[in-house]
Amino acid sequence: MSVNRTISLARDARGEPLYYIRVIEDISERKAVEAARQQSDAEFGALFNQAAVGMAQTDMDGVFLRVNEKLCAMLGYTAEELLGLKFREITHPGDLTRNLELRRKLVAGEVEGYTYEKRYVRKDGSPLWACLTISEVRVGPDDRPTVLGVIEDISERKRNEERLTYLAQYDALTGLPNRS
Repeated sequence: MSVNRTISLARDARGEPLYYIRVIEDISERKAVEAARQQSDAEFGALFNQAAVGMAQTDMDGVFLRVNEKLCAMLGYTAEELLGLKFREITHPGDLTRNLELRRKLVAGEVEGYTYEKRYVRKDGSPLWACLTISEVRVGPDDRPTVLGVIEDISERKRNEERLTYLAQYDALTGLPNRS
């Protein structure tokens, strides 16, 4: 059993000691709840950090609050470099308008979440195609809204699609039979 002990000295109007007040409070349940919360936080942290896809938590303005190892590896940034940046700073300029419109709808409560394909700009300047799934998540004792993003690298698939499109166009121009 966990207890919290408090001892106070009661005094009379002249400040002379009268008696002691001792309160013993059983805090076992509160300690158990706190331990369970810490365990849950640790498990979530491990799941978030070790996920096979990129994951990020941002505030409603798009500032990265938390990023996982996979996202850092995908983009070539350290977590320290990403934290504090806004998602728009690493979004390909050709995809920024659509991204901002979807984000506006989420923040305005018009949609609960969305999924779409976009390009990021890696630290080395190269593009990364990703399938992005976004949802609002409320966290903390004040239930503040944040945004959780799940980011899957689809660059290889996009390269294959481009190659197949090129081959289909080539076949059409040359009169060769369709390869599909």
